[in-house]
Amino acid sequence: KYEDERIKQVYIESMLVAMRSGNRRARQYFPKILELACNEEQLGQVLQCCMASVPVWMFLMWIPQMLTVLDTKDFTVVHHALSAIARQYPQALSFPVLISDDTLDKDAMPVKCRMLFTKLKEEVVSSHLEKFVDELRRLTNPFTAFMDWLDEVEVFIKRGNKDDIIAAFADFKKSFLATGKYDSSGRKVGEVWRTAAKAVADKVFEACGKNGDKLLRMSTKDFNEKVKKVLKKRFKDKAKEQGKKQKPSRALQNYSPFLSDYKNPGTKLQIEIPGQYMNDELPHPEEHAMIESFDQRLLVMASMRQPMRLKFRGSDEREYPFLVKAGEDLRTDARVEQLFCNMNQILMSDKACGSRQLQLRTYNVIPMTMRIGMLEWVENSDVLKNMIANGMSQQEKDLTARKKSPMTHFSQFMAKFTRTRDTIDMYCAIMSKADPKAIVASFRAREGLVRATALRDSLLQMSTTPEAYLTTRQHFGRTLATMNTCQYILGIGDRHLSNTMIDQQTGGVIGIDFGHHFGSATELLPIPELMPFRMTRQLESVFLPHSKDGLIAEVMTHVIGALRRERKLLVSTMEVFVVDPSMEWQQQAGGNVRRYAKQKVALAKLKLNGFNPVYVMQQEIKDNKRVMKKDKKWMEKIKKIIAGDPNTNFRAQVGEEGLSASEQVKCLLDHATDPVILGVTWAGWEPWM
Repeated sequence: KYEDERIKQVYIESMLVAMRSGNRRARQYFPKILELACNEEQLGQVLQCCMASVPVWMFLMWIPQMLTVLDTKDFTVVHHALSAIARQYPQALSFPVLISDDTLDKDAMPVKCRMLFTKLKEEVVSSHLEKFVDELRRLTNPFTAFMDWLDEVEVFIKRGNKDDIIAAFADFKKSFLATGKYDSSGRKVGEVWRTAAKAVADKVFEACGKNGDKLLRMSTKDFNEKVKKVLKKRFKDKAKEQGKKQKPSRALQNYSPFLSDYKNPGTKLQIEIPGQYMNDELPHPEEHAMIESFDQRLLVMASMRQPMRLKFRGSDEREYPFLVKAGEDLRTDARVEQLFCNMNQILMSDKACGSRQLQLRTYNVIPMTMRIGMLEWVENSDVLKNMIANGMSQQEKDLTARKKSPMTHFSQFMAKFTRTRDTIDMYCAIMSKADPKAIVASFRAREGLVRATALRDSLLQMSTTPEAYLTTRQHFGRTLATMNTCQYILGIGDRHLSNTMIDQQTGGVIGIDFGHHFGSATELLPIPELMPFRMTRQLESVFLPHSKDGLIAEVMTHVIGALRRERKLLVSTMEVFVVDPSMEWQQQAGGNVRRYAKQKVALAKLKLNGFNPVYVMQQEIKDNKRVMKKDKKWMEKIKKIIAGDPNTNFRAQVGEEGLSASEQVKCLLDHATDPVILGVTWAGWEPWM
């Protein structure tokens, strides 16, 4: 035991010395060091002592992980580092502290710890900053915000926490149900919110009571039947009614008069443009751009939640566009982007990847609270769905929208195997009853309804010369292969046509929206995702007359080889999810969240150790409770589809483990392009494109 303790102590001391000397790799191991130190008091004292000699900016990227320690007995380990950050880089700490204010159980915290956190918040979060963040919540569809509130109240009712129920209603009433020009606190209310409040306020008060008192007497069942069901219908009806009358307003003034009239207040109240502490380098806050004002015109996205692009005007006379996402917790996206940055460092250091400039395109993700965050706007880019449409003629677009569309064709094919209209039953029937040859024939027919070279033509239109097109195509291929490989390692799923973007100047591919990660698209979705990444006909056809086995396979082999060689470093960084599990993981774990998180990281480790993707996915699918509950025979059929046919599929011809990098890539490409899998994939994923 003594020798084990001594080894851990030397490890901690050595890593902190390496950090102090400027070693970037050592910084990536800090979450692991923190985990070790927080398990044993003596090691905690060693870490606290060693951290005092390391420049405090080197810990900025791990602020969220340090804050999670504050509600434990080990809070003294990070106390001095957090206090130093508050003094030197207060705005680097502001948003993480706001998030911790929502997530930490302050009632269960030791008194000293609670006092430390209160002091931290006072130092880095001003009332002006809180008002700014609160106003950003207004940049969304009001009716979507109303429905989010219903989900929040339902959670509090399940817990039986009456104080939280009343507080949630009071906040909702003050913030979202003001029908006059000012709310009860004197805040100006935008016209969009006033109109929405007038449409629903009477119904809300009727269902919940003037002060939410009716909610206190309701069970979860009563709330769902008497409140949630009734109000959701009212919210949806009014949203449709207003949507028919006019398009969403683009004027900032109509959502938030405060942001519209905003001017830099100067002194200590001025707010930095978010995202200036993201680089793993020594920051210079005195050189950071401050928010001066905002552009008066918003760009409203067409998706269900209608997130909005807001342009910040900085003190450096530049504009900074961000996509404001209200009602969403962006911490997972931020962590995934952080892991991508770590992968980029590995690829840059690798000879084969570095010489080919194989890199992921990353962007800043700024979680501000549990309910609001922002994404750095990627200029001159568009989603894959629109890029494919750009390469089609109007006649082709019209054809795919009519009865001969692939979607209609797929519905007709599924109807042969079941009479039910239940979506899950239909997919269960086609996977369980359809012959693989019939699935393939039907899928190829759907592919044939859309010209294979639409995306290639779209990229061609971007290029001024044939030589420029070849450069664009090469960059497209390299970034696509790099992105697919890295996303496979992290288990990023739900790669439909709107979750991948293309840079319209370079042809580079950019992944967005990482809500499904570490295999959750296979484990949790009622219609599980059975492919490792997107490599469909439109993507393959860009490289004609060459096949995916050329450039794509070559790049993927180099990338996965580099990542496998640095698997210890990557796994150590992934263990951030173990130290500080996301809210989704806490909900999914059901009990032992730490054990659940370790299982997720263990599956990523299998990928980095050269396991067959079939074996990894079969471990993920066996935990899909929705499939098991529906039909155990369906589960067995899914496993068989994943495994492939030994006569035609390479992945079924090799073992479970010990694959070389090139064999692993060959299995992945075979898996991703299997027409049997694509032929039973959820229609919204549009596998024929």
